[in-house]
Amino acid sequence: MLAQSDFENSFTDWLTTGAITSVGWVVVVLLVSAIVLMAVRSTSS
Repeated sequence: MLAQSDFENSFTDWLTTGAITSVGWVVVVLLVSAIVLMAVRSTSS
């Protein structure tokens, strides 16, 4: 079995990297959707 400190360190590392990648994906999705909305509005009007 892993030592408790090793498990906590790996778990916190996974949490931080997971949170960073999740935030990055959310930002990318928001940017893409905003660009698409602007393009649709400009073409429709």
